Amino acid sequence: MRFTHHRRFSFLIGLSCLVGLACSSSSDVSDAGNSPGGGVGGQISKGGSGGANHQGGSSGKAGTGGGAGVGQGGSSGQSGTVGQGGSSGEGGASGQGAAGGAEGGAAGVSGTSGASGAAAGDDSGGIGGAGGTTGGEDGASGEGGQAGSGGCPQECKPPQFCGAKGNCLDAGTCEDDADCGGGKICEASTGTCIIGSSCGVTQIKAEIVPPNLLLVLDRSCTMKGKISGQSKWNLAGKAVQSLLAAYAGKLRFGMTLFPDKTAPDCQQEKFLFPPQEDSTPIVTLLTAAQDPKDPWHPGSPCVTNGAQTMKQASTLPELDDKTRKSYFVLVSDGLIQQVCNTSGVPEGVVGVVGTLFKDRGIPTYVIGFGSGQIDKAGLNEIAIAGGVPAEDPIDPSFKYYRAEDGAKLEEALQTIAQKSLSCEYTLEHTPPDPNDIHVFFDKKAEVLQDKEQKDGWDYNAATNQVSFFGPTCESLKSGKIEAVDIVLGCPGGSSGSGGSGGSANCPESQPCDLFHLCPDDPEKGKGFCQEGCCTFGKP
Repeated sequence: MRFTHHRRFSFLIGLSCLVGLACSSSSDVSDAGNSPGGGVGGQISKGGSGGANHQGGSSGKAGTGGGAGVGQGGSSGQSGTVGQGGSSGEGGASGQGAAGGAEGGAAGVSGTSGASGAAAGDDSGGIGGAGGTTGGEDGASGEGGQAGSGGCPQECKPPQFCGAKGNCLDAGTCEDDADCGGGKICEASTGTCIIGSSCGVTQIKAEIVPPNLLLVLDRSCTMKGKISGQSKWNLAGKAVQSLLAAYAGKLRFGMTLFPDKTAPDCQQEKFLFPPQEDSTPIVTLLTAAQDPKDPWHPGSPCVTNGAQTMKQASTLPELDDKTRKSYFVLVSDGLIQQVCNTSGVPEGVVGVVGTLFKDRGIPTYVIGFGSGQIDKAGLNEIAIAGGVPAEDPIDPSFKYYRAEDGAKLEEALQTIAQKSLSCEYTLEHTPPDPNDIHVFFDKKAEVLQDKEQKDGWDYNAATNQVSFFGPTCESLKSGKIEAVDIVLGCPGGSSGSGGSGGSANCPESQPCDLFHLCPDDPEKGKGFCQEGCCTFGKP
């Protein structure tokens, strides 16, 4: 699967399947014939040559020896196993002296087996081992095993490597898909490995998942105070609208105001705007609320019932969506009351925010807007409980984001939005093999999977998402990465070298998989894929 991560969120997903080399099985070599009495024992037969992906034939047994001096059995080297140098063969049994007759000599000691062959490339046979050392009296030395088929005739000098077709290749070049590794194929016209698939490239959707960013905005009476001639309420409205415009399509915005205009003072009627793609209703309300006559303009009641507001926000059903992350941004210009009255939330705003983070993994960012009335200790406590305290480069004692004016408020909101961007990508189809996924950034180095989720990517089968973590995720959020390619292994075969590849063998119907579907048959009925082959009727 290939897709481009840029301002456009359209993705191309390629399926990768590397076709294995043809496999030929070598038969065992037959035993040597018996020698006549008084003769030398039969020679050990040489091991058969191993075909690709198959082990070489076993060596023949020694013939029965004659009554006189007994020949010594040499051993043969065995042919190379798949993708490795030839392993040493077993030594043949020594000839046995015949009963009676002339005095028989002692049985010769078997010769040592041939040394293993030099290593060759994947799926190629190894070079045969050297001959065994000379055996005992009158014994023949063992012969080396034959080179396995497909190996390079000479040792390749690094950075060259032995290709699948038995030729030494320069690094980065190829003659066969098997020379490229997982997630890549050999481009015949250039002889280089490129990201892609040997079982076809199919366009399917892989969508980035915009997180929920929920704004909890103070509209208490103190927000009518002015900074450089403009009311804090007016400056806050402009900053929020700038945020919505800058991150449209990248985040799903929601917003509520505290306090709302419902009596009693400390209660909240509803969360105004649950998170959604269209932020037009938020813009409409904030624009209208700049009018002092609008019911949402700061005024009465003049309380900061943060605990009730966050408690209400925690009940939003959108927060239970396991496919996307959610974040809160709490903006206040002063003191947020821990408990508004005796009927308020017992644990206060710190307890509610802390529970959201600890139990549900939903962080809360905190912004202190303006100066003078800011409750530094209180906002610090909320920010720490929210799990994402600010890292103030000027004064680390501030754990919340400081916004002394409108420009600083806009900057703080944009910084938080950038941190909240998604590193999750939902795949339209489930990968045929979750262990055969390859990810590349900007068509260069492959990004490694990290199941500990510290740096790299990981696949979540429950949500069918590829997610990025740590510095890798931050690279995506920063915009440094222009293209993301995700390659899925082919159905019915691994994309790794030496895999069988391709679809199932379907002698009576066409092969199929997740992306090569079965057509309906007017006589047999609806077509569907079962175990890699098309069948018809009802599944």
